[in-house]
Amino acid sequence: VVGGSAGWTLPSFGHVNYTQWTLGNRYHLGDTLVFNYSKDFHNVLAVSKADFIACSTANPIATFQDGHTIINLDTTGPHFYVCGVPGHCGQGQKLLVVV
Repeated sequence: VVGGSAGWTLPSFGHVNYTQWTLGNRYHLGDTLVFNYSKDFHNVLAVSKADFIACSTANPIATFQDGHTIINLDTTGPHFYVCGVPGHCGQGQKLLVVV
């Protein structure tokens, strides 16, 4: 579960640092990421590396808004996710995992 018990939320609200959280986990082909969040306040966007760095949400690879998003890690390499709500990525609601 992304973010552990805090889930997918603003880091200042959930007291979670997604960079630190990913460092404590290893990711392998076939693993799943589970994003739990309030769909009224957050979403999950899969984005490119450049968009991740820039916190750009203009051209997402995929958008999820169901409040309980399950993503299967079926390719190796880096995977980039951000919250698409304005300002949330800039406040640290972004996740990079390397499979």
